[in-house]
Amino acid sequence: MKTSFRLIDPFTAWGNHDYDWFNKEFKQNDFQYDSGFCNRLFTWEMAHRLRELSSDERPILVQRRIFPEFELLKLPNTKVVDYSSKDNQVFSNSHKERLLHLTVLDTFKKSVYKATPINLKEIKNKNSFKFKSNHVYNDWGFYQDGIHNHISNIRIEDIQVEKRLKESNGKMVGIHLRRGNGVIFSKKDVETFPKDLRVKYIDYRKQIECVDGIPFISDSQYIKLIEKLLKINPEQQFYLSHDLPDEFVDIFYEKFGKHHIITKKDYRQEFQSYYESKGIDIKSLQNYCNGLDNIIDLFAYSFTIFTIGTIYSTWSEFGKRYSGVKDIDSPAMIGSNVDEVVSSYQEFYNKYKDKVTGQDWLSISKKLDRKSGIKTII
Repeated sequence: MKTSFRLIDPFTAWGNHDYDWFNKEFKQNDFQYDSGFCNRLFTWEMAHRLRELSSDERPILVQRRIFPEFELLKLPNTKVVDYSSKDNQVFSNSHKERLLHLTVLDTFKKSVYKATPINLKEIKNKNSFKFKSNHVYNDWGFYQDGIHNHISNIRIEDIQVEKRLKESNGKMVGIHLRRGNGVIFSKKDVETFPKDLRVKYIDYRKQIECVDGIPFISDSQYIKLIEKLLKINPEQQFYLSHDLPDEFVDIFYEKFGKHHIITKKDYRQEFQSYYESKGIDIKSLQNYCNGLDNIIDLFAYSFTIFTIGTIYSTWSEFGKRYSGVKDIDSPAMIGSNVDEVVSSYQEFYNKYKDKVTGQDWLSISKKLDRKSGIKTII
């Protein structure tokens, strides 16, 4: 390989967890619900953009440890490298693998050297870029500038899975409920959960460190939002994308019914069975990085026609930019701005009413308690 772009994790953190690759089980998994998935995808998108700007055809190399979801994704001009084979166990930890990933075995020059870093200053020119070396890697940490012209290149590998989510979610409003990593919470916030979930939430949050200061938004604030949107359009269906165990969204099913509320758990068993029928070890992928749930949740959210996100979230940013209506943006939900979010939906509804009404699913799914009037891929 004469040239390459060797992609590493932007925070050099994901992939450090204690995983037994050979027995396919965690010794300890503190990353089950947050693997920095969109941070990694946006870093890949930046690498892809640099290739395009420089008219360079070098492949992007990703580590299997860092991009375990690769077998479910279609990332053009990208190859996965696995340093963790049974014959290579001496190098099978994250730090050694990263060093291997950055090491160039130049058979043409008969030499060994480290790939050339690309720093933050070099990538800030949005109009031009030239590689300075045959083998490079990203050394800019995590960075995004709001330009996502290449985000549509990130696809689900299986056409049937992608089609299923597109057709099922294309008329929905997507709402991103962020309650895990990055969200600051108080005792008062915890008390907004049903009593049986309060201790469970505290125990869950003890497993992860809070890296940001995103405000906590309560169930009641989201319920108020959905109620107001349903007054505008009683037919509206909602996809709730979330980062907590399933039981934390049960209150929305109870309040609005399965004919109005859909989450990743409504697809999980179907897709797990489908992938297993294709010979994919989906259970190990789910165990390692929440891989199946992440694929379902991100793309189900991103295929909705109108997204309502949270602030400072690459997940929300991905969903907002990926598909759906582009000319009317909803402000990020911060809890106190319900009326502002509702106003943006009203504007959207006035212009695109035909895209979210006249849905046969409503009468059918009410009768069936939403066993779904849409065909599955199985």
